[in-house]
Order: sequence, then structure tokens, then C-alpha cells
Amino acid sequence: MPKRIPNLQETIVAEAARLFSEFGYDAVDMKQVAAEAGTSVGNLYNYFPSKPALFLAIIKSWKAEVLEACKDILITDLPRREKILAVLRRLYDDVASWHGLWKEFVGGQEERHHMMEAKAKNTSGHPWGLGPEETALLGDFETLLTGIAAPVAPCRWAYLVITATLQLAGRYPQYREDNWKFLETLVDKI
Repeated sequence: MPKRIPNLQETIVAEAARLFSEFGYDAVDMKQVAAEAGTSVGNLYNYFPSKPALFLAIIKSWKAEVLEACKDILITDLPRREKILAVLRRLYDDVASWHGLWKEFVGGQEERHHMMEAKAKNTSGHPWGLGPEETALLGDFETLLTGIAAPVAPCRWAYLVITATLQLAGRYPQYREDNWKFLETLVDKI
């Protein structure tokens, strides 16, 4: 009887994320992921029918974790500026720690881009491919940034600040201090 691995799906996602981040999406095959997760390739395919599907599961898992952390920060009693910077720190640190995976997410090959575009089209028509939870969080962050409960433009400041944070952390994690000075200045100017 094969050994049963508790939380195998989560283990597969975690090991694949680590491998993709370290070696790059194209350099990792499903055999490596299965071996690192302690399961067979056939069993791996029971959970994820393809490598792009596994990659999207990694992104989905990461997004869910980050969303939950950001929601927790937004409900704290921190002063406004500190709350904004806490959200940005969480995003920055997550992306910087998964620098290789972020590069894969942003600059992936055609097949993943097509899958991501298709997924974006199926998320309530939001122009940035965000689902309802992400859109609500973006709105809450916009309100926190601007102090306006019903923003005139659809979350333009929140989108700008979050995008800048993600890009700096993903592309230039080695310049953390300089990046933080820029982000703090940006937040103070809004």
C-alpha cells in the first residue's frame, strides 16, 4: 500500500513554488516536482493536470495568503501611514523572498500568458484581471490611501502604489533600502 502524505496538494504546491523560483519554470519538470513532494508523477497529475495548471495553483495559493495577511493588517488599529506601509511591506517581502517565482509570473512563456489572460477574462470583467476579493481589498486600500470612501477613479492610487511595490520587489530586491525610501516618499505624496 502506498504511503499516504497528509496535505499532499499543499505540499506539491509548496515544492513546485520552491523549484520554479530556484530553477525557473522551464527548467523544472513534473518528475522533479513529484520527487520533491514525495509522490509519484501519476499521483501528481491527479491533482494538477498540467504544469501550467500547477503554476496557476501556486499563484492562487500565494494570492490567497497575501490577501488574508493584508486584510488582517487593514483591520488593525495602526495609524493610517503605518497601516499603509505594513501592507506594502508584506507585499514587498513576499515578492522579494520569491524573486525567482515572481520573475516567472511576470515574464512567463506564451502558454502561461494565454492561461493567465483567459483567467483574467473570467474574473468579473475587471480590467486588471482581479477577482471580487482582490477588487474589494484594492478599494479598501484606495480609501485608506486617499481618505475618500468612494473613489472617483477606480482605485488608481492603490493600483499605482501596489504595482510599484510589486515591481520593485520583483525586479530589484537587492535595492531594498532605496526601494523603501521611494515607496515611503510615494505614500507621503498621496
